[in-house]
Amino acid sequence: MFKLSLNQVTTYRWSLEDDVAAAVAYGYGGLGLWRAKVSDFGVEATADAMLEHGLAATSLSWVGGFTGSEGATFRETLCDGFETVQMASELRCPLVLAVSGGRNNHTRRHSRNLFMSAMRELAEAAAAVNVSLAIEPMHAGCSHEGTFIHSLAEAADVISELGASNVGIALDTYHVGHDPQLFDWLPVIAPLVRLVQLGDGRKPPLGEANRCLLGHGRVPLTRIISELFEAGYDGPLEVELLGEDLTELGYAEVLEESRRYGQRLQRIVSRSRAIDPQP
Repeated sequence: MFKLSLNQVTTYRWSLEDDVAAAVAYGYGGLGLWRAKVSDFGVEATADAMLEHGLAATSLSWVGGFTGSEGATFRETLCDGFETVQMASELRCPLVLAVSGGRNNHTRRHSRNLFMSAMRELAEAAAAVNVSLAIEPMHAGCSHEGTFIHSLAEAADVISELGASNVGIALDTYHVGHDPQLFDWLPVIAPLVRLVQLGDGRKPPLGEANRCLLGHGRVPLTRIISELFEAGYDGPLEVELLGEDLTELGYAEVLEESRRYGQRLQRIVSRSRAIDPQP
C-alpha cells in the first residue's frame, strides 16, 4: 500500500530536525526533502536521522532554471543539478524533481532546447547513481517564472523525446487538478508518473500558490488518486500544502488533517483493489 509522505515545504519555518520528529509523531512514512533544509542540517546528518527514524526520502527538490530565469547561467544551473543528483544519492533518495525555468524572453523553441540539453546530461548522471528525475508541470497561473511546462501533455512530450528510462513526471494535484482534460490524460501518463504530490485549492492558481486543506477545495482528489492507482501507479503520496488560506492554521493541524485525508484515500484504494485486483 502507498506510503504517505510529508513535503518539507509544508512546514516551511521548521527545521529538518523538527520535520523528522513531526513525521514520526503524525504517522508519515517519509519526507519530501527540501535542499535548503538538508544543507542547513547536513547531508550525512539528514541521512542518519531518516534512517534512525525509519523514514523514506521520497523526493528531493529541485533542479532547474536552465533558461536563466533565476539569474544563473546554463552551465551554473547544470553544475547545480549535478550536485543535487549527488546529494540525492547520498541521501538514498530515489527521485529529484526538475523544473525547466521560465521562457526568460527566449523563443519557446530555444527554451525547450536548453531544457532538453540539460535533462539529457542530468539523466545520464542520475542513472549512474541510481537516481531518477521527475519533471513537474505547473499551472500557468502561478509559474511563468519557474517553468514553461504547464501541462501533463507537455511533460510527456519532453519525456518521449528524451527517451531516458529514469525520467518521469511529478504530478502535483494542485497544479494539474483544474485542467479540464486531466482525466483524458491520466491513463496515458500514468506509466510515467514517479511521484504524486497532494495539494488542493479553492480556485485555480493565480499569482502566489494558495492551497487549502485536502478535501476542502475544488480539486477532485479522490478520483485522481483512484484512477492513477487503477492505472498502475503504486508510489508515495507526498503532502505539499502552503499558502494564505493555511496561515491561520498551525502546522500541527495541517499535518493531522492531511494524515486523516491520506488514510481515507488509502481505504478507497484498498476497496478498489479488493473489487478489481490488479493482475
